[in-house]
Amino acid sequence: MNYSSEAPPLLGVRELETYFRSDGGIVKAVDGVSFTVEAGETVAIVGESGSGKSTLAEILVDLQLPTKGEVLYQGTSLPDMRSHERRNFRSQVQMIFQDPYESLNPRHTVFRTVSEALVNFGIRSRVEIISSVKEALEQVGLQPASAFLETYPHQLSGGQRQRVSIARAIVLKPAVLIADEPVSMLDVSLRAGILRLLRDLRERMGLTILYISHDLSTMSYLCDQIAILYGGQLKELGPTHQVLVSP
Repeated sequence: MNYSSEAPPLLGVRELETYFRSDGGIVKAVDGVSFTVEAGETVAIVGESGSGKSTLAEILVDLQLPTKGEVLYQGTSLPDMRSHERRNFRSQVQMIFQDPYESLNPRHTVFRTVSEALVNFGIRSRVEIISSVKEALEQVGLQPASAFLETYPHQLSGGQRQRVSIARAIVLKPAVLIADEPVSMLDVSLRAGILRLLRDLRERMGLTILYISHDLSTMSYLCDQIAILYGGQLKELGPTHQVLVSP
């Protein structure tokens, strides 16, 4: 995770700062953070509540604008991208949100939820849409996919809801997944299955994953490197074993 490689890294941030005004003054949610992620890596962004993890995740998927600094994709800064490059970025960098009970629209069927991204990015063939949705559902373990297409969120368990969220994120076949504490709202019995799914998807689809969490116990199973955030600052960065055993 550095800027010294000959080819540009797949994803990175450089001197990123995000400040918010509050009654108590200026809150530095992200404070001078820099790192890169190479293609195929799974990198954990770890920190306590309020350390800036989720703010960083939203900046990385272009849901928030930083106060200063820049996000780079394949060496190009987001503000420098042309409209078609920005559109490609948004299709290639997808996010899995923390709470599957809040991130799914209760009025939408599974089919509508997962297919929405395909429609938004210009796919009009209903045959192609149905095929892509079924493929995504099968990939996340919702089988047979046809049994889930007309299902609503309230008819699903928490684990199934999160699998729908993951299907929505992978249906465009992205290069990068930003997973914002994807198991924190699930029962302990379901967490291992979601972590196993993320690892399998990385191997099958060649995904690069940023896994955001406050739980160090899952890092050695899933992640190649760990970045520690504290008070919005990057305090430590290194291979998973090194950070866990000899921080």
